[in-house]
Amino acid sequence: MTTEESELSEEATTKGDREEVISEIYVHVCGNVQNPGLYRLPSGIRAGEAIERAGGFTKKADTEAVNLAGILEDGMQLYVPSKEEKSESISETESSGKEVGEENRGGKQKVNLNTASLQELTSLSGIGETKAEAILSYREEKGSFSSIEDIKNVTGIGDGIFEKIKDSITV
Repeated sequence: MTTEESELSEEATTKGDREEVISEIYVHVCGNVQNPGLYRLPSGIRAGEAIERAGGFTKKADTEAVNLAGILEDGMQLYVPSKEEKSESISETESSGKEVGEENRGGKQKVNLNTASLQELTSLSGIGETKAEAILSYREEKGSFSSIEDIKNVTGIGDGIFEKIKDSITV
């Protein structure tokens, strides 16, 4: 096998058609980490390892708010909130009458438009694979959603779909 053939076999596998294997991903690590920024990381990396690469948590970081075991995907933003943000969030939920940690009716966790995978997005009512891919493309091109209403800027998502999913999404 030549060097070129060896490199090609590492980059691709065959399932009828050639399918590229992603060996590296790009993740925006931000918030309360020592060195926020865009990181090129190996595919399959966990959030804890990415935070370590970003210099670790700051003293203000809410270390309990991040699932360190979560596997990151290409194009994700990994945001580490501060302890202060957590206390503000607790105050808001207490004043709204919701239990702390409950993000919507039924206690289900909301889908974060800025970090959700294709699978998570397709779990939303009215969002199939095509619309989920459009959301991911929008996120790559335009950056993070500032509010849940911004999802209406995605091609194919209008007021009707927004009304169906607004209680199940967050940013």
